Amino acid sequence: IMKCKRIFASISAAAIMTVSSMNVSAVAPEGYDVNNDGRVNIADAVAISMCLSGASRASDNTALDVNNNGVVDHLDYMSIMAYVSMVGDVTITMQ
Repeated sequence: IMKCKRIFASISAAAIMTVSSMNVSAVAPEGYDVNNDGRVNIADAVAISMCLSGASRASDNTALDVNNNGVVDHLDYMSIMAYVSMVGDVTITMQ
């Protein structure tokens, strides 16, 4: 578990350094706004990371399962991190 925490911390630190602060308006993949703040950004990945590390508990874990495989795991975290690192800080718009 400690090794996983160090891996998540390293990935988070690298992502924070590489993700630009640009704000774009785009249609984000459904379910990526896990904290329901209307944006897909590093905060969504942090919410998953904190749940995985046991630092917090989500009232509804299904909201954290962004790839809909029935399990909240590192793949959900990595999905959001990959999206944010490619697109930036995304404000969700409705279509």
